[in-house]
Amino acid sequence: MVTQAFPLWGKQNLRREAALADLDAIRGRERAARDALDERIKGAFAQYYVASRALAVNREVIAVTRGMRAAAKRTMQLDKAIRQRSSRRSERKTAVEIEAARLEGDRAAAGNSSTHCSRVLPMRHWPNLRGSGACPPRILPPPP
Repeated sequence: MVTQAFPLWGKQNLRREAALADLDAIRGRERAARDALDERIKGAFAQYYVASRALAVNREVIAVTRGMRAAAKRTMQLDKAIRQRSSRRSERKTAVEIEAARLEGDRAAAGNSSTHCSRVLPMRHWPNLRGSGACPPRILPPPP
């Protein structure tokens, strides 16, 4: 005897509804997995973005720091140059004052000399005449 099982009334609809319910459950799990992956991707991208921005800010800080260091170095070099110039100026001023005092002495000595030279070239230019009492060549105008 051959028998074939036929579903009873409404059982075919029940199987279909069960299959559709299983399909909805699978789609729900798929949607949940996709949502979880989307959240993980968003989190990973946010971490990537924060790290990228931190690197960019760090590079900007390094560039600004280098600029500040270079500006400070230039300022220090300028200050050093100004101090050196000031020192050289004061040395020159001192040398000029010493030369003026020496020239005043030469003028006073020339005025008191027995040769009565009316025009005196500074003695430093005539080392061979120094102390000899001879008059140097008449080059400079008479003193006022």
